[in-house]
Amino acid sequence: ALQVTTEGEAPGGPPRDVEVTAVSSTTLKVSWSPPDASVRHGRILAYYIGYGHTGISSDQYKIVTVEAENWPLSSSSSLSSSSPTSPSSGGCCSALVTELTPYTEYVVEVQAVNTQGAGPSAVPVTATTLEDVPSSAPGAVRCAPMTAHSVLVSWDILTPTHARGHLIGYRVLYAPADRVNELSGETTSSASVTLRGLRPYTNYSLQVVGFTRVGEGPASDPVYCTTEEDVPGPPAGVKAALSRPERVVVSWLPPTNSNGRLLTYTITIRGREVKRFVVRAPTSKHEVSVGRDAGTVQVVVSASTRIGEGPTSSPVVINPAGTVAARVVSWGGVTAVHWEEDLSLRCEAVGEPPPSRSWYRDNTLINDASHRRVSSYPDGTLVLRDVQRKDSGNYTCRVANTYGDDHITYVLTVQVPPFPPHIHVTRTGATTLTVAWRTGDDGGAPLLGLTVSYKKDYGEWQEETVPPTQTSHELRGLSCGNHYDLYVTAYNKVGDGRPSENLRTKTAGSPPIAGGREGVVSANTSWAAVSLAQWSDGGCPISHYSVAYR
Repeated sequence: ALQVTTEGEAPGGPPRDVEVTAVSSTTLKVSWSPPDASVRHGRILAYYIGYGHTGISSDQYKIVTVEAENWPLSSSSSLSSSSPTSPSSGGCCSALVTELTPYTEYVVEVQAVNTQGAGPSAVPVTATTLEDVPSSAPGAVRCAPMTAHSVLVSWDILTPTHARGHLIGYRVLYAPADRVNELSGETTSSASVTLRGLRPYTNYSLQVVGFTRVGEGPASDPVYCTTEEDVPGPPAGVKAALSRPERVVVSWLPPTNSNGRLLTYTITIRGREVKRFVVRAPTSKHEVSVGRDAGTVQVVVSASTRIGEGPTSSPVVINPAGTVAARVVSWGGVTAVHWEEDLSLRCEAVGEPPPSRSWYRDNTLINDASHRRVSSYPDGTLVLRDVQRKDSGNYTCRVANTYGDDHITYVLTVQVPPFPPHIHVTRTGATTLTVAWRTGDDGGAPLLGLTVSYKKDYGEWQEETVPPTQTSHELRGLSCGNHYDLYVTAYNKVGDGRPSENLRTKTAGSPPIAGGREGVVSANTSWAAVSLAQWSDGGCPISHYSVAYR
């Protein structure tokens, strides 16, 4: 019998049942069935997948090629595939088109290919990638004080390209610049918001983030805004003591809430008559004369800013005709100082006869001879030089004379850089690493943030800063299957602490893994096909294949 084989031709019909579904914000899954057997005109070797943004012409599409066994053969864009299935079975074929733009509509076409070329395209199918968080922060963030308790914050809106999804709104993050752990937030759908209920004359740090249904994008760089001034609160404390008969020394502490730049203090003496004395800030002590016949008097003090005079302190009662007992007119209290600085603790006293003074640390008498870095002076000042963390404690000055005794106590905290965090890796991905930490001693001052430092083998060190409220951080955009060194450093207002231990880790993935030789190459007299399905990607996307022949 005579057998005749006709010349081949390209497929006469398109792939069937083309469907495109979104898998993620950057990936679409394309699935299809082969053309009808009657129009294949030979063995189907591969499929062309063309895709592009809606609105562009088809000649601008990117084309990727998938062999009939449903594995990448060559591509002009990254493409990965599902497990191979037989091309002869119904609903055989699918592939993942990756590295797409989030929340973007794409048009996808599929063609079948045999030894004679490509057949007609299936009817184009459209699909939209899923939403993602915004890719950038709102720009041109600006602020302006409105009142002592409010500021107006505005910014440029995010473009659809940067929103990468349905933009729900913006969140303004704000906190006093010196207390970033007191973070608050205000949400709005517009490009401006008035923050209310703020503290007067306070410098605020402000950042803006956009968010979609998926979550928040990156925060803008901080901008700073200071609220307007207001009248001050009352002085935090007032003392009145006889320095000698008919002479009263009044001392005070600044208001807890100055609410502006303090200009003056007003001392009011209320007895048989009222006397007022005005002194310039930052004076904190004033001696006044009261007559012997003044009787018992009340002393109050108030502070003023350019807005006006604030409320007076609680009254202090004194009899200027009494005995002159020993009294301390300086103020103790909580004191914080940076390490390696010098510190002076004052203990100014009055009384007749002149009082004696003694300094104690935690109830132990301080002897100059036994403390190389500690000196006391005739005016009652105690000086600590080059203070260290171990110098923290209670320092008490005691005074006494024939008619009485008095004391003040300083609660001293020496602030040092924070101790190293304890770190570990909680999750590894092909291009991500998540590092978590447990912070150590904050050094006596609130943490301002942490710095995550990392580098891959033979690379340069890189840093990412995170707020003090976070206990973990994901490093993104890393190289698949690479070793990395990383450490974390905490910092406070004193400075950077010592870094954590260096942690060596690795992103997931390995080089491609070759399978067996059987079935790698199939050929006839005019063509040869390489089955790339024999190589697994090792968990990292395969960037290219090299095929050598002779």
